[in-house]
Amino acid sequence: MSSKVRKEHFDSLFTAFSEYQSIMDRNSTEIRYENWNNTCLNFDKAFYTVNIIKDKDKLCPQAMKYLYNICSNMGNLANENHFKYLYYWIYKHHLKAGIDRNYIKEFYKEIIRVYKLFGLFDSCADPFRESIFDNELKLITDICDISKKLNDIKYSTFTSCNIKRKCDCADECADIYMRGHKVCENNWDEHFCKILKSYKNKYNALNLSNDCDNLKFKTWPSEKFENIMSPSAHINKSKTAIISSFLILIIPAFLFIIYMFLPYNSLLHREIKKIINMCRVLKKKWWKLENSEIYNNIYCNNNYNVLYSSHYLDD
Repeated sequence: MSSKVRKEHFDSLFTAFSEYQSIMDRNSTEIRYENWNNTCLNFDKAFYTVNIIKDKDKLCPQAMKYLYNICSNMGNLANENHFKYLYYWIYKHHLKAGIDRNYIKEFYKEIIRVYKLFGLFDSCADPFRESIFDNELKLITDICDISKKLNDIKYSTFTSCNIKRKCDCADECADIYMRGHKVCENNWDEHFCKILKSYKNKYNALNLSNDCDNLKFKTWPSEKFENIMSPSAHINKSKTAIISSFLILIIPAFLFIIYMFLPYNSLLHREIKKIINMCRVLKKKWWKLENSEIYNNIYCNNNYNVLYSSHYLDD
């Protein structure tokens, strides 16, 4: 994936998540609640967390409503990012339960399978049942978490913070930032790091040290990773430096050997002298020409001054 395509992909995914969150939180459809419960009875009992994890609703019925809402919207057809959000949402709900990643992958597939059994607008899920979105998952999760927590701090809502106080929420936010900061120093994901920098500026602009005495960071550290080149650029620069150094050393030595030890060194010497003499002649001609131009400029300027003065006197 090229840098430009990756940037557009990353930006579109991150921008779309807030829209998809509102669809998930809507938690209502024209289909009656009982229908979703009946559909979720088909959920494989091996996925024990389906009946344990609760938020606004049981996990399976809420996921079913989300899928129905995105698949039945003919004006905005479901695309890959809709399903990436579903995968992210499932992952977030399992974080505190300490469930491993393989379980989450299979859970996602089971959600799609159960929705297919419902039988309404189910074809939209077909292309994405096997799509697993692990590559961006951790980065997207951290970016979304920082965004939510910064909003909570700014507006004193604290809905996404574990501890519902400004200073504690700020420390939670700082922990995520420092984790991302380390990622940027080690791996250099340009687009993730650019977004991370924008959040650093937003956090520092809040001036939380005025309200909190014991913050982990009064201001978030600057991004040393901004000056880190990508590995390919660093390697190319090193190669260029080595080749240049080699040429600087080898060319004078090569010319010296030719001049001192080869039988035609006298011919080479004569040719070099010719070139030097030609340069001297050209330099003299250029010097004379330059003096002539200076004289002409002075002469023209004097004539202009005389004309200007006479015109001024005539007025």
